[in-house]
Amino acid sequence: MYLRNVLGIACDGMERATQQERFQKLIGTYPELQSLCDPALLPHTPSKGQVYAVNSLFALLGLELALYFRQDKQRIARCDYCWLYFIPKTRKETHYCDRETDGFPCKQRGSRFKRNLDAEQDEALLACKQLRDRMYARMLRYTIALPENRQDLIPVDYMEYDAWSENARLARIDYLDGKLTGEEFLRKIDTMHDLEDYTVDEVQAPPANTPWQRMLAEDMGFDPEMHYPEAVMQLDLGTDDPQWQTCSADDLRRRDQEGHQSLREKYGK
Repeated sequence: MYLRNVLGIACDGMERATQQERFQKLIGTYPELQSLCDPALLPHTPSKGQVYAVNSLFALLGLELALYFRQDKQRIARCDYCWLYFIPKTRKETHYCDRETDGFPCKQRGSRFKRNLDAEQDEALLACKQLRDRMYARMLRYTIALPENRQDLIPVDYMEYDAWSENARLARIDYLDGKLTGEEFLRKIDTMHDLEDYTVDEVQAPPANTPWQRMLAEDMGFDPEMHYPEAVMQLDLGTDDPQWQTCSADDLRRRDQEGHQSLREKYGK
């Protein structure tokens, strides 16, 4: 329980951080750990062959953390897909582990579900998908129609559609790389002038702190199995037809984690 919560503070969302930054975040959240896991308090002799004595499991946790923060050759990261921790093989920023979950590599499913998440949160990407669907529908209608029935159709054949798709693909890359604004991106791909407005809102960042993260930060001994009841009955009086609903412990946990959960839990079920 303590180790899970410590890793949740020091390693979750800290893939770009240095070891010192991870350490500072941990002791800033749990000050009681500073005297146990401060690498500056370790002997300055080489750790290889060094013998340490501890008198409790909690002290052992602190010692392991101190040894971890003292070195920078390895780091602990959290897989965005399965939500388990792993040690990246390189110094390059890594978001997925090498495990297989539900029969699929985390890297494969994670990258696909991440695209779903990006599209959900980005109005420009949503508009791009809508334009793509319209262009595809026009192409189908035009190509399957008899020549004498095409006079009232927008002339979009396979070549026209392929050219539009390639233009949209390149524009999307430039948009995701920050070379185009959302408005510039949409103007570039809306060649048929389908959109009435090119104004899009900025992508909304996930909440800085969910209820789950706040509970974790306030109590190093936070235990979800003890915190959430097996089930509760809820009645929403704000609706026109209030109905009692049964919420399980998992339902309550997901509600508190909303905006801060694994891609597998968000999209994989």
